[in-house]
Amino acid sequence: DGFQGRVVPQLSLGWRYPFVRQDETLRTIVEPIASVVISPDLGDQSDFPNEDSQGVDLDTSNLFRFNRFTGLDRIEGGQRVNYGLNTSFTRLDTNARLDAFIGQSYRLQDQNAFPSGSGLVDEASNIVGKLTFSPHPWISTRYNFQLDNEDFSAQRSLAGISLGPQALRLGVSYAFFDRGTQQNLTQDIEQISSVLRVSLTPHWRVQVRDVRS
Repeated sequence: DGFQGRVVPQLSLGWRYPFVRQDETLRTIVEPIASVVISPDLGDQSDFPNEDSQGVDLDTSNLFRFNRFTGLDRIEGGQRVNYGLNTSFTRLDTNARLDAFIGQSYRLQDQNAFPSGSGLVDEASNIVGKLTFSPHPWISTRYNFQLDNEDFSAQRSLAGISLGPQALRLGVSYAFFDRGTQQNLTQDIEQISSVLRVSLTPHWRVQVRDVRS
């Protein structure tokens, strides 16, 4: 019964500055990134039903977002500082490339609206990062991770490799989720998936996928 509403002003200041060095064979980029987000502290927001904001997965794609919740039922409030370091190394003669990023968020107050295991419950968030390495156009590897902010144990990990040209490409990936990152899990989740893509024409492609848990 009744009516509930929210007005949430937000102020964000962001800064990033790439340092670039290049010689005859190697280009190096080191880029620190930081942002400050200021908004009212909204508490646990229990006056509002939560149907589409229950799943929260902290990773490199949403570390600097205004709202790390999915959906519209929950809004991230409070004051926080986000920071990270982005690096890139490229061989100019072969186009081999290594990219790396690591980052974290620090909140000035507790945020009890986030579910347990999201990586955002404590004032200092879990550490997120990614590595990508491509020594050849036919070979690419990636590794995404979320580490506990106290003991650096892996909470979420995703590793994968892709082989072959675009016409015939095989990809294999491994995913790990600690049981504490999801509600009602009694054991860790490990999953191996593989996919074979065959491009028959510019407009037709065949894909075969296998997933094992």
